[in-house]
Amino acid sequence: MRKRKLLSVFLCVTLLFLSLFVPSVSAATQGRITGSGVRMRTEPKTDNNDNVIMSLNKGTVVTINGTVKDSSDNTWYNVTYSGKTGYVSGKHVEEIAETFNPDFEANLANFPASYHAGLRAIHNAYPNWIFKADPVDMSLDEAINSQYSDNMFSTKKWVELTYGLEWRDPRVDQSNPAHIKENRWTFASRQTIGFFMDPRNALTVSAAKASFPNIFTFLLQTYDSASQKAEGLRTIVNGTFLNTDDYINIIMNAAAESGVSPYIIATTIITEQGTNGGSSLISGNYPGYEGYYNYFNYGATGDNVVVNGLEYAKSKGWNSPQSAIIGGAKQYGSGYVGSGQDTYYYMDFNVHGGSIHQYANGVYDQCVKAYYAGKAYVSNPFSALTFKIPVYSNMPDSVYSAPTMENYSPAVTTETPPSTSRRRGDYDGDGLVTVKELALIRMYLLGVRQLSAVECSYLDVTGDGALSVKDLATVRMYLLGLVSI
Repeated sequence: MRKRKLLSVFLCVTLLFLSLFVPSVSAATQGRITGSGVRMRTEPKTDNNDNVIMSLNKGTVVTINGTVKDSSDNTWYNVTYSGKTGYVSGKHVEEIAETFNPDFEANLANFPASYHAGLRAIHNAYPNWIFKADPVDMSLDEAINSQYSDNMFSTKKWVELTYGLEWRDPRVDQSNPAHIKENRWTFASRQTIGFFMDPRNALTVSAAKASFPNIFTFLLQTYDSASQKAEGLRTIVNGTFLNTDDYINIIMNAAAESGVSPYIIATTIITEQGTNGGSSLISGNYPGYEGYYNYFNYGATGDNVVVNGLEYAKSKGWNSPQSAIIGGAKQYGSGYVGSGQDTYYYMDFNVHGGSIHQYANGVYDQCVKAYYAGKAYVSNPFSALTFKIPVYSNMPDSVYSAPTMENYSPAVTTETPPSTSRRRGDYDGDGLVTVKELALIRMYLLGVRQLSAVECSYLDVTGDGALSVKDLATVRMYLLGLVSI
């Protein structure tokens, strides 16, 4: 009898313990990480760091499996991200509400009235397309200010010099070398940034030109084997160097392995390498780097973009077109699509993630890629596509228009580039360059640690204005006593 009672007590205690840590079903299927460096753990507790699986960047989208309560009644989310499952404190997760109704007219209620005319026009031509509203917890003006700065040198978006004065920041002085980037770019004006960030300007299938907004900037980039076929891929690569059976097969394999749409992979390569593919980064015969390829231009920054890009490819072992495209696609998938930056818009305007970890400085980069991606679909009115469209809070009725010379007025600026008085490579200001700085650069290049523009400038030991494998190699050689900084 005593044994039975003890067994009963033991079972009750066991069930009570399990009830604390067995996830309950959550209504939301996705959540967004709201803090920086948020830890996913094997158990819902923080008494040690031995149970840390990984750190998640702000803005990362995770799959929510359920919630649990710990012994202090704190909520934890059981989540899955990048093939790993664990627990994240409820303080750092916001559930993403589903804002889609299968009935088109009813679904319009999820969008401000100023979106309706554009969405109706597209729906009439492509009735199977799905439009999901994605709420953004800031106003459009706040989002623009996250890219534009009162200090011109801190503005994150650039425009090519081939564009008229009206697109440039009025404080730009063409004769000042500090105002020109890579002999090609200069700082974009606030009106220019607003034009490209206002989602309503993209509610059209056919833009005025390839670098203007269109609906495909919001196309979800995940791989769908049922709808994304080699035939559709050929419509994108037609007329480019990728239009060969070998490239088609490689890109389709890369899509399957990376989880990224093959149309997005091809579009990105075309945008980076041009339609004729004549770049030394993918020739395979550049002196000193024979047999190495970099189709996505990873690490191709600084004074010598080819050498830096091929050095990066060499560090990754990309010694064939196949390994470079598949490896690059995997990195693209884990670094952007898998982190919630799953549209061209969010890749270049990471408004959910603190407006850092953005793919390109070019203010219309997302439009060019969207133009090429759209070529696979515009001829097929029956295709079923999903578009995730940002909706900012308190959306104004007026739409940001393209800049004109009527509103352009040159302004004199006395601003100077950020001070470089701190020792190059010194991240924490202690006057030293150590293995800590080496680890930070490595994590940044691998996409597992986000750094602000200022933090990148601290770690930029080469002084070329970009954080690349060149900086990693320099710090490594410095720690080995081979070079000085």
